[in-house]
Amino acid sequence: MRLIGDASCLIITQCSRETLNVYMSCIHTLDEALKDPPKNTFHLSKLGQDPLFAMDESRRLLVIYSNCEVGPARFWGV
Repeated sequence: MRLIGDASCLIITQCSRETLNVYMSCIHTLDEALKDPPKNTFHLSKLGQDPLFAMDESRRLLVIYSNCEVGPARFWGV
């Protein structure tokens, strides 16, 4: 979980052995965040075993670095 700005949180959870879910929520509704559908879902088979995550708050971009070859770079806005 990471605080974004003054009132939002970025939450990344591993929901199964193969998937990571990304949630974005206001701090005041954090208890409800995981009940809503995730903002994005990533499959570990495509990311590799130890992906690294970085958040560029000025551009609101989530960047994922993978240790395996997965194709061209992609950026996700949050």
